[in-house]
Amino acid sequence: MVETVHPDRAAVAEAVRQAVGERLGLSGVVVHTVTRNQLPRTTSGKWRRAEIRRRLSEEARR
Repeated sequence: MVETVHPDRAAVAEAVRQAVGERLGLSGVVVHTVTRNQLPRTTSGKWRRAEIRRRLSEEARR
């Protein structure tokens, strides 16, 4: 998941996909982009990863 304000979200996703793939030696990296402040956060500002995973899982079932 990547938060972005860039108007070309597909380009951002591709850039992140390439960077992660190259640095970690992974293929098939999936990157989802959302607009800024759309991801749920804890009171300390960290992402609520479990909730984000749940949302992605629900979205994939649709």
